Amino acid sequence: MNCSSNFPKVILVSVALLALGCSEFKESNPDGSSTGEDAISDGNGTTGDDDSGTTGDDDSGTTTSDEDVGTTTSDEDVGTTTSDEDAGTTGDEDAGTTGDEDTTAPECTPENVVTNCDDGNNCTNDTCNQAGECTHIEDLLGKCKIDNICYGNNQINPESQCKYCDASSPLMWSPVECNDNDPCNGEETCETATGCAAGTPLDCGIYTCDSNGCLTSCSNDSECSNDTVCMNNECAGPQSNGSECSGNGDCLSEHCKNNVCCASGECCQEDIDCSGYSLSIDQANDYLGTKSGYHEMSGMKLVAQSFTVGESGYLNKVAIYLAGIKFSSTPVKVMLYTGEFPGAADSVFVTSKQISVKSTKYHDVVWSAPVEVLQGQEYTIVAKIPECVGGKLEFCLDYKARWYNHPTTNSYSGGGAYFKDSTWKSPFPQTDRLFKTWVQSKFCGSADFKCY
Repeated sequence: MNCSSNFPKVILVSVALLALGCSEFKESNPDGSSTGEDAISDGNGTTGDDDSGTTGDDDSGTTTSDEDVGTTTSDEDVGTTTSDEDAGTTGDEDAGTTGDEDTTAPECTPENVVTNCDDGNNCTNDTCNQAGECTHIEDLLGKCKIDNICYGNNQINPESQCKYCDASSPLMWSPVECNDNDPCNGEETCETATGCAAGTPLDCGIYTCDSNGCLTSCSNDSECSNDTVCMNNECAGPQSNGSECSGNGDCLSEHCKNNVCCASGECCQEDIDCSGYSLSIDQANDYLGTKSGYHEMSGMKLVAQSFTVGESGYLNKVAIYLAGIKFSSTPVKVMLYTGEFPGAADSVFVTSKQISVKSTKYHDVVWSAPVEVLQGQEYTIVAKIPECVGGKLEFCLDYKARWYNHPTTNSYSGGGAYFKDSTWKSPFPQTDRLFKTWVQSKFCGSADFKCY
């Protein structure tokens, strides 16, 4: 811009304020002198159009306006007044003293990530990214996050011993299973404060317990308890003399010889002659005449006769007067109980033997091992049709047998006759069964002719 051009004064003043690089402006007359209108008062009253001072329109150039004086400047005129771009002191982009540039150390490095980035939460993986910043990425593998708290797999709930963290269900507590898979010690329960509690052990009576629960039969003595032994696949109490045994603990006498229970003393000697220990009838209710009255056994109907031991010793065999019906051979199971009859309070099963009834007569029942008896003891002989095994049910139900009675009422004073359909009953009038018993003072084992 040409700063000496002759433009109207208002325009010139505006341009002068805006133009960069024009340090001085002055409008002159054709003769080179300053005009009176162009003079600007400096505040001292020395110049102006109507001023009475020494200088008027024709005053010399020594009178200046604010635009003429070098000491009065705008931001654009004077070199001492600077913008951010002019000054020697630099801003964000200039060298020297810096402004916004970040010189803070990084939050982490690969070397200190363990110490600097650990957020104390086991459910996050703590790492350091390329910008030196810690990152925390949730990872629930092998863990649980419940109520915004992290727990390890299998960790017990601090508020309940019956709940734990199962990582396969990571967002909730899982119930503690207290079952130890041992049915013998009872069903376990869980207590909130203490955890799993043992159950009540099973009471298997004379049998033991295995992984399936209480046994109901046995194959050896280890499967029996309460001082019982295994006899014919059933647990039974210590046996009387003459009974089978496998050790001294199987016998009441605590003497087992050649697999037979024996008394102490001479009967346990190895070389003793058994002659003289004869078998003799102890009790009998016999009738030589024609037999007519009887009680019939079939299905669940049982027939019995009680007796009292007359001589202490070994009850070797009994005989009962029976007849089969319909078939040429009828199976009958004969059992021996202690007590007046099987339903009595002192009734205990002793032994049994199955026989085949082929005709009407006395049928001998020889026990597999003689039963030691004492004088005055009561016993009961029970006869029944055995349970059907290996045949058609309707065929088995057809088996029937008769146990004949003595024709005289109350013919035997040492016991009585009984029968059972639903409960045990005595016949009326009382007619006793026909029977015999044999007792020997000492039992002679047949295996090697030793006395027991």
